Amino acid sequence: MLPRAVGLTDDNFATIVTAVEAGRVVYDNVRKFIVYIFAHATPEVVPFLVFALTGGAVPLPLTVLQLLAFDVGTETLPSLALGRDPAEPGIMHRPPRLRSEGVIRAPMLIRAWLFLGLMVAGLSIGSSFTSSSAQAGIPATPPARGLSSTMPISRPPR
Repeated sequence: MLPRAVGLTDDNFATIVTAVEAGRVVYDNVRKFIVYIFAHATPEVVPFLVFALTGGAVPLPLTVLQLLAFDVGTETLPSLALGRDPAEPGIMHRPPRLRSEGVIRAPMLIRAWLFLGLMVAGLSIGSSFTSSSAQAGIPATPPARGLSSTMPISRPPR
C-alpha cells in the first residue's frame, strides 16, 4: 500500500480539520447511497423470485420495462441527493475508522437487504395482491405461456 501524505498549502492547521471533516461527510454519503441502492434492489428482485419459484402461479406486478422506467424516472434524483447530504452532528467526535474497514460492511448489508429490502418487498407484493383482487374480485391469474401479461386469457368452453 502506498504511504498517505497530506500536503499543506498554508500554515493553518484548521485546514486539516476541515479536510478530515469533508472526507468523513463524503464517506458517510457514499455509505448512505450504497444502502439506498441495495435496499431498493431487494423489492425489485423478490417478485421475480416469487414468480420463478411458484412456476408462474404468482403473477409479476411489473414488467421489466416498467421496472426500468420506474428506476430511471423516480429513483435517480433521490439517489443523487444523498451525495449532497450535509454533515451529521458530531461527525468529528467519532473516532477514526480502521484502515482495514471497508466501505461495505456486513451490518450495513443486513440492514439494507434483510430489514429494509424485505419490508418494502413484502409491502409491495401485499399491495399488488390487494389491488389486483380489488379490481377483479379475485386474485390475479398468471398469464398463459407465450402471451403478454397484458393480454386477456381466454379459456376453451367445457
